[in-house]
Amino acid sequence: MKKNYVQSGAFVGSTGELTLDTKWQGFTKGIFGTNMFMLKTVGNGDMFVNAWGGIIKTVLKDGEKMILDNYQLVALSATAGYRVTKHGNFKTTLFGGEALVMEIIGPGTVLSN
Repeated sequence: MKKNYVQSGAFVGSTGELTLDTKWQGFTKGIFGTNMFMLKTVGNGDMFVNAWGGIIKTVLKDGEKMILDNYQLVALSATAGYRVTKHGNFKTTLFGGEALVMEIIGPGTVLSN
């Protein structure tokens, strides 16, 4: 039985015996640029997702890390860990407008755009 997490706005539909539930992200993640909820899919079947631009599939090995902008994460397997973390310094925040990113730690599969 497969478990995945999907950004709530990216889920389009599914086939087979896939069930949906919500995963609470917490206020911190919601306030700082990601959704407070993600969809948790459990079961066997195909899942259809939508994203701005193309979708890139990355398979992370155990302990391998990947850093994404908050809005680039589409979905990830439940075997991967993730957290919102600070990136850059004050100058990066002031001139680039970005200070927080998603750090994803394998093993797992990540769909991003």
